[in-house]
Amino acid sequence: MRVRYCFPVSDLSTPISEFRKLNLVKHHFIITENLMSFLTLPSLSDSFALFGKGYALQVLKSVSWLTYCPLFYWGDLDVDGFKILSQLRSYFPHTISVMMDEETFRNFEEFAVPVAESNIEYLPYLTAEEYSLFTYLSQQKKRLEQEHISQDFANRYLQKVLQRDAQC
Repeated sequence: MRVRYCFPVSDLSTPISEFRKLNLVKHHFIITENLMSFLTLPSLSDSFALFGKGYALQVLKSVSWLTYCPLFYWGDLDVDGFKILSQLRSYFPHTISVMMDEETFRNFEEFAVPVAESNIEYLPYLTAEEYSLFTYLSQQKKRLEQEHISQDFANRYLQKVLQRDAQC
């Protein structure tokens, strides 16, 4: 497990058994699906980040303090990204998706690539907007990897989302 946090170190790895013992509930927790997106996250105050390794984030369900922590998930705009988001929300329903919306897809659609056909399935933990985009991407056989979203766009988006969350 790789974690980024704004304390004297910028990157550290820790076993899940030790991660469970932390208690960072007053901080924003950002999970990325892919390593490059994790490594290029900006330094955000009162925040830490985790490289979720796709479906491997299921190990987080045993981290009870995450129930009380503001959680944000940034995955690929594809069938698997939305399945992972739904899986994460099954453990932590308060998870907020970032850059997994139609506006982001339309801004970077030129970088979308074709994928093999996949079955549309019901993902009970997606919002109506997320499910609509999941269905569209599945039907159109498209995917937009998060690495194709510009750094400037990602930085502005994250700043805006975290500021809005801090005001709540």
